[in-house]
Amino acid sequence: MPNTEEQIQLRSEEVQEILSHIPHWLIRWGITLVFIIILILIAASWFIKYPDTVAAQVVLTTQTPPVHLVARSNGRISLQVEDKQYVKEEALLGVIENPASTEDVLKLDRQLEKIRTLIYRRPIDIEAIKLDESLNLGALQSTYSSFSSIVEDAKRYIAISFYHNQREALSKRVKYYRALNKGLNEQLALVDEEIKISETIYHDDSLLYQRGAGTKPVMNRSKASHLQNKRNKESIESSIIQNSIQIAQLQGQINELILKEEQETDQMFTSMVEALEKLESDLIAWKQNFLLLTPVEGKVAFSKFWSDNQYVQAGEEVMTVVPESENVIGNVAMPVQGSGKVAVGQKVNIMINNYPSNEYGMVIGKVESISLVPRDNLYSIRISLPDGLKSTYNKQLDFKQEMQGTAEIITKDKRLIERVFNQLRNIIDRVN
Repeated sequence: MPNTEEQIQLRSEEVQEILSHIPHWLIRWGITLVFIIILILIAASWFIKYPDTVAAQVVLTTQTPPVHLVARSNGRISLQVEDKQYVKEEALLGVIENPASTEDVLKLDRQLEKIRTLIYRRPIDIEAIKLDESLNLGALQSTYSSFSSIVEDAKRYIAISFYHNQREALSKRVKYYRALNKGLNEQLALVDEEIKISETIYHDDSLLYQRGAGTKPVMNRSKASHLQNKRNKESIESSIIQNSIQIAQLQGQINELILKEEQETDQMFTSMVEALEKLESDLIAWKQNFLLLTPVEGKVAFSKFWSDNQYVQAGEEVMTVVPESENVIGNVAMPVQGSGKVAVGQKVNIMINNYPSNEYGMVIGKVESISLVPRDNLYSIRISLPDGLKSTYNKQLDFKQEMQGTAEIITKDKRLIERVFNQLRNIIDRVN
């Protein structure tokens, strides 16, 4: 019993010592401090924003992209320009070996522009179409010969003037019959006068005979004269009708000749146009196969072929024409996955491979347009560069055609707390 009391007394002293000791401030304010820290973190996660981005490869170019000239046939090449030479649109840059004379083909090309104008002119001036039979046109020779043959046939057709001569002969006969009718009409007028006179004489002789003052033979002669004049009138009128019928028939023949001539002329014109179009089509194909023509003006850039007589194969890139510097743009090929976040007007951070971003900074762009449909599971996105190639480190970067890099399209500035809750929501959705 005394031992128990002694233990209670000892424990009471320990408890008193604990109760009488003032704890450290961290222990006293720990919970409050933790609560305040949590509030600060929550507030910070609300104000701190972390951008949501979609990355893709970007190629920098100009609004008029460089043109890569590719050979369409095999053969040795003859270069017509030098590296870095400035050329105009449609300039001849190179010729691939072929049987034709390039000079003759280009001469024909110039002639065809004039020939087309002449063929469509009315009336057609066929004699103005001049064709050079000495041209060496290689694969175009057959088509050119066919066109030349049709033109020569047309010249002979017009020179012979078969239908024209026939019309002239018929027209002369029409004039002849009209002249006859004119004379007959004049005779008819005279006969009408004679009929009036003979009728008066016959009437007077009849009255005299009835009164016994005249004789019957005299009356009969006047009657016969009057009837003869009537027969003369009928004969003249019949001749006029016959001549008019002849005129109508001749005019019909003339109209038939005009129609036939128009039909044959149209057929001749159609044949010439078809032959011309075939020649022009073959000429275009020849130029595409054997000539390197630039569709834009700019500077020539050689990459593989530097001298004449180098052998090129169909499909090989021979040279590039780089247009003069314009506004630089970025072309992005965006995969379908995640592309729904991208919208016009969004900011783009571009890191160019030629200029490391840790040393030169980034170039800022903006989404300008997005293709309506994907091609090969890629959307085409155009990026404009409002400040050009001025980087975030305030450095002006030199432009080189088709520089590549990475484009980070900022789709949304998300708050940190949003990201935390989104992650929690995803975890809960997966669990459920």
